Amino acid sequence: MIIRITSQALSQIYPPSLYISYGSCGKKYCWCVKEGKKHGPYYAISLREGRKRRLYHLPKEILPEIKEGTLLYKRLKKELFQIALSNLRDKIKKTGGKNA
Repeated sequence: MIIRITSQALSQIYPPSLYISYGSCGKKYCWCVKEGKKHGPYYAISLREGRKRRLYHLPKEILPEIKEGTLLYKRLKKELFQIALSNLRDKIKKTGGKNA
C-alpha cells in the first residue's frame, strides 16, 4: 500500500521516539516521597540533533495527534524501504545480476 503524500500529510508526521516518564520531586513532605508514587506521566519526544540529544516535552492535549503522526512516520519509513529494495532489485536485473 502506498500512502499518498500531500503537504497536509507531511505536516502531520512526527518522529517516532515518543516516550512516557515519571519522576519524583524530592521534597521530603511530598506524597511522591511518602507514598513512593511518582509524578506524571510526562510525555516527550527525544531526538538526536547532531551530537546532542534534545527532549521536546509535549502537552497532553496534543498527544493523540502526535501518536498518530509517529505511526504515519513508521508506515512511510517501511514503504520507502520497500520502494528502495524494489528499485535495487530492478537495477540488478537490468544489469544481469543474480540476486534479483
